[in-house]
Amino acid sequence: MTTLNQQKTYRILVADDQPGNLDTIIKYLEDSSTLYSILNATNGRIACKVAEKKLPDLIIMDWEMPVMSGIEAIRYLKAQETTKDIPIIMATGVMLSPAHLKVALDAGAIDYIRKPIERTELLSRINSILKLADSYKKIKQQNEDIQSTNKKLVALNQEKNQLIHVVAHDLKVPLSHISSLISIIDPTAENLTEQQSKFLDIIGLSADRLIKLIRDGKLITSLS
Repeated sequence: MTTLNQQKTYRILVADDQPGNLDTIIKYLEDSSTLYSILNATNGRIACKVAEKKLPDLIIMDWEMPVMSGIEAIRYLKAQETTKDIPIIMATGVMLSPAHLKVALDAGAIDYIRKPIERTELLSRINSILKLADSYKKIKQQNEDIQSTNKKLVALNQEKNQLIHVVAHDLKVPLSHISSLISIIDPTAENLTEQQSKFLDIIGLSADRLIKLIRDGKLITSLS
């Protein structure tokens, strides 16, 4: 897993309609020791378009924006398959009540930060969220790998079962011939030794047993 202290560059989208707020957040990110590639948007609709095209690692979303609010943008992004897992921090200087916090979290925001934004608090939260996002991506990839392996194992098991059925079917005919031929040989014939007679009995019994196992499905079960 890549840590924030390694060379990975994280792409962050900042959406805010106020140039002053936008510049402040971008400056905090640019002055950070972590490498960030910064995208920006001045309303929720633009933010959604940028997010769908660039797939940022994190979005900082202002609540009150023209055209489409931050809440509307979050709901839209969380409804899309390609953007639903992008963590979003809601930022606002007006919607500060517990009820507002609940609305933001219910919409899909992972965190909520109050304006004016304090540099240390912002960077600390971003750092924590990106670490969690990296861990989530790793776990998700591992689960996908496990599911892929399971599908392959299921397919192999189906192929094995089909092969067993084919083999069992193909064995049935020659075994029946062997059993039939053995049954018409007189074990007491003068040209047979006692040992040869015993071998014929063993062959006949073995063939009959295999035929019965195939007929009852027990041979397939034992091979499975």
